[in-house]
Amino acid sequence: MELIKIIFFVIGTFFGNENSRIAAEKTIVTIDNSEMTMTINQKHLISVIKTKEDSLTVAKELALIVNKENTWTQELDKFSSKKYELYQTKNGNLNAIITLAFNQKEDLKDFALETLNNGSYSLIYIPRWNLTSSNGKVEGNYWHFENTNTITFELEPFKDIPKEYKDYIKSLAPMWQSINQQ
Repeated sequence: MELIKIIFFVIGTFFGNENSRIAAEKTIVTIDNSEMTMTINQKHLISVIKTKEDSLTVAKELALIVNKENTWTQELDKFSSKKYELYQTKNGNLNAIITLAFNQKEDLKDFALETLNNGSYSLIYIPRWNLTSSNGKVEGNYWHFENTNTITFELEPFKDIPKEYKDYIKSLAPMWQSINQQ
């Protein structure tokens, strides 16, 4: 079983925060093999906030990200370029886009993306992630992606969230606006 060190839809894991409370409702991952880049587009950053303490914890984590006070996790040291940007969409959602430049396909291993002998990729199949792709397919316990110039997949891990948590899911756009005004 692969050890997943960085989770595509949890922004804090890019900065070594294994207990990150900030996630994206939908994440689009694009790997461009000709440019040797991986772009992670996290759409609608949210958190489960039940208490004032939860709110303060999430605000502190978000402030570190907004103010770029985080350092990248050491698992990303092998990437030649790393950048991220937070932005608000016209409909008011807070999004993040993370771009990583890799030197070889094997650099993607910490995302549980394995490079096979024929140059294609495999990714562990986790049904709760609600992963979809037009250029990949599920075979057994893995998603397989052909060795093409570009592969893209989408994840929607909160699509089937239990009803008792839905009322506590909060958009982080208002919190982001407040941090930016300070």
